[in-house]
Amino acid sequence: MSLAAVAQYADVNQNKCLNRRIRKVECQKCETACPNKSIRVNLSDRNVPVRLIDSCTGCGLCVAACPAEAIAVLHKPPKLVLKNGAVELMCNKQQLDSSIACLGMMDAYVLAYLGMKLEHVKIVLVNNRCKTCNPGVANGIKQTVEKTNHVLRKLGRPEIQLVLRCGKEEVKINRRDLFSFCFSKARETLLDMLPFSLHQEKAYRELFVESITPAVQNAKLDLSPLFWGSEVSEQCDLCGICTRSCQQAALTITVNEQNGRRELLHNQSKCIGCMACTLLCPHNALRIADSLSSVKIVAGQKSIVLIIKKCCTQCGRILPNDSPLVCEQCSQEKKPYLQSIY
Repeated sequence: MSLAAVAQYADVNQNKCLNRRIRKVECQKCETACPNKSIRVNLSDRNVPVRLIDSCTGCGLCVAACPAEAIAVLHKPPKLVLKNGAVELMCNKQQLDSSIACLGMMDAYVLAYLGMKLEHVKIVLVNNRCKTCNPGVANGIKQTVEKTNHVLRKLGRPEIQLVLRCGKEEVKINRRDLFSFCFSKARETLLDMLPFSLHQEKAYRELFVESITPAVQNAKLDLSPLFWGSEVSEQCDLCGICTRSCQQAALTITVNEQNGRRELLHNQSKCIGCMACTLLCPHNALRIADSLSSVKIVAGQKSIVLIIKKCCTQCGRILPNDSPLVCEQCSQEKKPYLQSIY
């Protein structure tokens, strides 16, 4: 397979890669996740840190592993297979009319969205085929399913079923089950999900966030390991480095000109857990962890206030609560200079 052929499966956006954006980062998650060793991370060349080689099969495990969403796998909208009232996901090596080149390209957000919308979702793997086609992909899919089911259990939804087969089985659709499925509630939700493409208007992460709103009341506190919360210590001086490093605009600083208050806000529904903000924080005041996430905050898609401090309206220097809105240094600069006549 040539590099030209590789490009139709996987595409790397070097500008999004953390290794290029931040010198302190030494991320190799995509290289570790690749079962075929088709990705090379070159930390000595920060301009092109990630390279694909000829052995790439487009399995998509690197997509799920990349925290900065710098890798994308291009594929056609897959055809969902109905069997016994359930949706079965299979690659085109098992189901010839399936447009999914490999099940590894579906990350946890895609499976979690399917789990929220449908009552029965199955992922079918044929062990002997996976070993000859993409060795190691099956283990990656199992880990993704386990991560997804961990979240679905917290939301009170049925788990994704992972079906392992030793050989290829013919998939038959029972006519009664087919009609029952088509005229049920799943019919509308199935139409909403199509087309299943990485190039649609909304990412599956956003669709999953929107779908969890009805399940908020009965869900457990955090949504680990798919979402990340944060906390800030008093050492934070609201310098704004973390907000400038966040490409997802998950961290923002608002300023109230009337009372001089500055607030650092964090939107958990946007945070992808790349940890760029924590690496660049000069005071190590920021902590990002999946255990700090809250299902109500994620579902609300609203930013929460991490810290509030009174700052000078002129230079932004932090002030005591009982001080005026302008610091002493800025006040002195505003006073007119009177030259002595002597």
